[in-house]
Amino acid sequence: MAGETADNPIFMRMIGTDTGPAKLVFVGLLTLAPVAVAILMQNPALRQHITMKLWHSGELASAKTARSFEVIARKCHMKYDLARL
Repeated sequence: MAGETADNPIFMRMIGTDTGPAKLVFVGLLTLAPVAVAILMQNPALRQHITMKLWHSGELASAKTARSFEVIARKCHMKYDLARL
């Protein structure tokens, strides 16, 4: 029977030995997430600062996108006027 003597060993394969960098990053984030939540729960000022920074960054990104669309709209209007002539 397998494993009874040294001449007849049991061969085992470890499950999950094909870990790559993506899986390690994922496990690291899962490990750090509860710690981050606990820190944010204990520090309302930090939570407020992060929230304000997030919404301000969103505002700036939206404004930048709006300006880009405005420039595109002006160019399209100019091409429309040129085609109309």
